[in-house]
Amino acid sequence: MQRLIFYILVITQIVFGAIGEFDISSPTHTIGVASNQKSITIAWTTPSVGDGEKLGKYLWKFDKNTTSNLEDDNSANEVSASTNSLTIPISEEGEFYFHILPVLENGDVGVDKTFGKIVVDWTPPAVSYSSQVLENGEVEITLSSPESGVTIYYTIDGSNVDTNSTKYSNPFKLYLPKTLKFRGVDSAGNWSGEIAKYVDVNYIGNIAKVKNVEYGATIATSSKNGADTIIPTLEITAPKLAYYRYRIDGGGYSEYVTSSEKIDISKLSDGNHTIYIQGRDELNNTQTAPTIFKFTIDNTPPVVTGYIDNTKIGERNIYPNNIELLLSTNESNSTIRYTLDGDTPSKNFGYIYSKPISITDSKLVKVISYDALGNIGSVAELNISIDRVPPTTPKIFDGNGELDSNSSAYYQGKYIYPLPQKFHFSSSDNYTPTPKVYWEKEGKTPNIYTSSTGDILVSSSTILKYIAVDEANNSSPIGVKTIVIDEVAPKFGQPKFSEDCPIVDGVYVCVNNQLEISLSTIENETPDEVAIYYTTNGDTPNRNSLQLSKDGNITLHLSTNEKIFKYIAYDKVGNHSEIGEIRARYDINGANGANAIGVVLSIDDNSSINGSVQEIGVTIVNGGAEPIYYYKIDNGNYSHESNLSKGVDVSNLEDGWHTLSVVAFNGEFNSSVNSISFYKDTTPPTEPTIQVNWVSLDSIASISITTDDPNSTIFYSLDGATPNRNSLEYSSPFSIYKTTTIKAVAIDKVGNSSKVVTKFVQFQTSQVAEEIDENSSELNTSQEMNITSETNITQETNIT
Repeated sequence: MQRLIFYILVITQIVFGAIGEFDISSPTHTIGVASNQKSITIAWTTPSVGDGEKLGKYLWKFDKNTTSNLEDDNSANEVSASTNSLTIPISEEGEFYFHILPVLENGDVGVDKTFGKIVVDWTPPAVSYSSQVLENGEVEITLSSPESGVTIYYTIDGSNVDTNSTKYSNPFKLYLPKTLKFRGVDSAGNWSGEIAKYVDVNYIGNIAKVKNVEYGATIATSSKNGADTIIPTLEITAPKLAYYRYRIDGGGYSEYVTSSEKIDISKLSDGNHTIYIQGRDELNNTQTAPTIFKFTIDNTPPVVTGYIDNTKIGERNIYPNNIELLLSTNESNSTIRYTLDGDTPSKNFGYIYSKPISITDSKLVKVISYDALGNIGSVAELNISIDRVPPTTPKIFDGNGELDSNSSAYYQGKYIYPLPQKFHFSSSDNYTPTPKVYWEKEGKTPNIYTSSTGDILVSSSTILKYIAVDEANNSSPIGVKTIVIDEVAPKFGQPKFSEDCPIVDGVYVCVNNQLEISLSTIENETPDEVAIYYTTNGDTPNRNSLQLSKDGNITLHLSTNEKIFKYIAYDKVGNHSEIGEIRARYDINGANGANAIGVVLSIDDNSSINGSVQEIGVTIVNGGAEPIYYYKIDNGNYSHESNLSKGVDVSNLEDGWHTLSVVAFNGEFNSSVNSISFYKDTTPPTEPTIQVNWVSLDSIASISITTDDPNSTIFYSLDGATPNRNSLEYSSPFSIYKTTTIKAVAIDKVGNSSKVVTKFVQFQTSQVAEEIDENSSELNTSQEMNITSETNITQETNIT
């Protein structure tokens, strides 16, 4: 039966008129305490009344209501004023209240007064039994009740149970078979029925146990690493145990020792161990199967490890930004403490690690960890640097020093070398002693993943880009150097002379005794650094020879004797050209004299030629017996020709303006130079277009011929003949009146002619038209019959 928590309801009487205070009590029941009695006795004191007043009666009621209004309750009971107690029968269980109201003879009343609550409980409690057979055969007995406030009594000698029997408090063990009797009594005095249980016990002897360590526990046996509790020995116990023997792990059994002796485990190594124990009592009853006890020894402190971005940190830990430091140990039940100010943490000092540590600036983090046994590891120091400053842009060095504007290889922003060159780099950083340098050739942007590192050998010209990267992966600004490997020697252009001197047997023969020569060089890399050295006595020039001025001009003073002018060019890195040579002499007669020699050319100055002109004719006046002439075209060298029947070949010249210079020599004197300019044009004009406009289907057609070339003239024929300059010249549209084959060609001013185009124009007779109309509604009887392969005919004909 469910038990209720009782309380006392205190009613404060308010005195009306002359009725004073009075007390209510019960000799049979206690307020709020359950009782199993079938009646209740309630007593009260007589209240005082005022002068001249007299108590007339009491109104009362015993029910389950917590309050009442007896004055107006017609079902209330009455007793005389002389009554001070009542014995009231109880017919059911529950919670009851006694209400009473004093009434004066004149009818005045006091205040209802309530006594309660009265708890009535007639239901006996329920009790139960459970047992457990232990490994040594003992039976452990547990008695219980689902209700609170129940006291259980029991006997094991067969006697009946009463309040003089053993009161149950905790589970107890039976070593022998017994008849167990038990019953319970609740706070109301209700007794359960007596229950008898025969307990069969098969006790098998002394089962030795380890007293001071739990099975499967992890213990420390040494204080060398700070363990809090040290258990160097195991204590063995069992009821009636006198002796025992044991073996550890795979070892053999010891001799029997007294039960007071302990097993020394202080020398065992860390790890899992098993001890087998066999007990014996004074009567030599020996435990049949040994007790198997397993335990673990842990004298090793945990090891703490730090991680950043799932990567284990080492001795030097440098990062470019704020980081989250994760700490973990190799033991699950260990504690980590740490400091961020350089102090040494301990078991009782430092932050307890529970979540990742946010590191925003450089810190020396000191960390220790200790396990549940108190084994504590040594202090780990994690040097964490937050490095937001990139390293400096690397400096680059060749064998002579740093590459800068003062370097001997420097030229107009480039570094020029005559041979492949090896370079090395250097950079500095706040935290990283030697930042790593990554480089790329060909102007590619370097990176830390695919670019090369270390020294570099540059074998060909390139744009070298490089960066320095520190341990925090901060990258320096990109350095750029243009490296030029210049293995190409400078070359000389065609020399220019102050006058055209014909060449006789390889010697320039000049009519003036001073010859001004202008030399130019072709140099890709260092054009401003080319130096020209020369000699005028035929010696081979070198860097110790005379140096020509920067403009490349020199005046040679000639005599009738041959002067040999040799010259050579050196670039900045020492590459040199081939040696050039000019041989010249002075001939005072030159082109003058009584029998002056002259040159006549077959075309005029500023004239034009087409592709049919293969050569320009040369005629020598006063040439003597065996005249020859020298010529050059544009800026070429002079060539000589002795066959006067052969002109100057111009067949291979490209279209455009050209200059022809010719000098004749009669064996004694040179002529003056005859120079002309001419324009070569071998490009034919675009072919003309013939358009037919029908005026009348069968009688008249208007013909228009056009061309896109404004500098050409159109010639045409109507008889099928190929047109040329002597054919009809087209000026405006014309008409034809019969079937005709028209051919047309465009001819430019130079004489180049276009392809000949042909148009066949056929007139239809009315009879045919009528027949065509009858046979096909789709036939255009006024059609222009443009026949691609038969009617529109284009011929390639050169018209001269």
